[in-house]
Amino acid sequence: MWIVESYALGKENSKLELNIMANSEFNSFLEPDNSQTDSYKDLNLVKARIEVPVKRLDEVLPQFSQLHQFENVFLKLDTQGFDLDVFRGAAGCIRLISGIQTEVSVLPIYANMPSFEDSLNLFRANNFEVSGLYAVSESRFPHAFEFDCIYLPKNN
Repeated sequence: MWIVESYALGKENSKLELNIMANSEFNSFLEPDNSQTDSYKDLNLVKARIEVPVKRLDEVLPQFSQLHQFENVFLKLDTQGFDLDVFRGAAGCIRLISGIQTEVSVLPIYANMPSFEDSLNLFRANNFEVSGLYAVSESRFPHAFEFDCIYLPKNN
């Protein structure tokens, strides 16, 4: 049961340019940065840009919750460096979120991409703690670009 909307999520209502990359897996609001590694330089290459409306999650989630009668939300973020902006737009609905999966970078492939430490600090400041870390870039074993990180609310 999927609901597809024609907007992105972010920290504020706006319009942003989405970079359409040579490989759509790398599409991002952030600009590619190959200065740390050139492993993805041919895939993470801007081919086009499109303007996308952006909304805050705390404006749309309560409506979906009421319409579809749910209370507990597992928020999966995979936005190519934009995850923390999406989470910042959830400030008014944090109580509905019972778990989060986000990608955390240890080797940035986008300009101004948040670090692993940035992610830890933001989620900890919002009363979430790490439940698990899972390597995303197994092809580089034993080195990693990023991890999926599961956060759960702290039990106080």
